[in-house]
Amino acid sequence: MSDKELEFTVSSRCVVIVFTGEYDHSDLRATLKRISLEPSFEKNSDVICDARKSRSSPSVNEIRKMLDVIQMSDNDFSGRWAVLVGDPLRFGLTRMAGVFGEVVGVHIRPFKEMQEAVDWLRTGV
Repeated sequence: MSDKELEFTVSSRCVVIVFTGEYDHSDLRATLKRISLEPSFEKNSDVICDARKSRSSPSVNEIRKMLDVIQMSDNDFSGRWAVLVGDPLRFGLTRMAGVFGEVVGVHIRPFKEMQEAVDWLRTGV
């Protein structure tokens, strides 16, 4: 996994995480920890996760582990998660994560375009 990159920016009530290459739940855990230590980070912020350049295709088990990471983060990341994806496979995987997430109180939705994601986070529709 040496070709992965995880970058983030924190702004008012929104975190943008960019995933490149392959990543797993341990990478997500480490990234969320780093974000939570940022002075400008606010608990319960919404998250835009840009995975359009990612090649990860997580299994059902891995998706559940990622949801556990989000859920166990002391509600630091309990806002909505808009996930930008670049292909139908990852769109479907993200929809599945959204279904699993609803059960544990994590709201996740896939998008193909940044503006759609931003609009959903602003309006909830």
